Amino acid sequence: MDAVGSRAGLEDTLAFIRRTREQQANNDGFQTAVIENGRIAERWSVPRYLLAARSTSIGYWLAAYAQGRGTMTRAVSALVDHACGTWRLHRVEIRAAVDNTRSCATRTTWFHP
Repeated sequence: MDAVGSRAGLEDTLAFIRRTREQQANNDGFQTAVIENGRIAERWSVPRYLLAARSTSIGYWLAAYAQGRGTMTRAVSALVDHACGTWRLHRVEIRAAVDNTRSCATRTTWFHP
């Protein structure tokens, strides 16, 4: 399970933080989270940007109690806008598991002029 998941222990969480700090220091993507009432409600990442290919991918995780409110849809939209606008990328890929019915049901194509 991911370090932000409910079964993650202290060592897993610390290892996750170390990896994400190294990732950002190497300019190899970033991780961010939304904290709600002292708990991580959602986390998303741009695990690597491929500036030469002008593409990237976005991954995300959303706590069960935070689902169904549209916050992840808005967050992903903002990330796509940033990737296409600020970074001037041409491709942003998001993959969802086939059994993740909510993510698959809200497939959207974002275009940035």
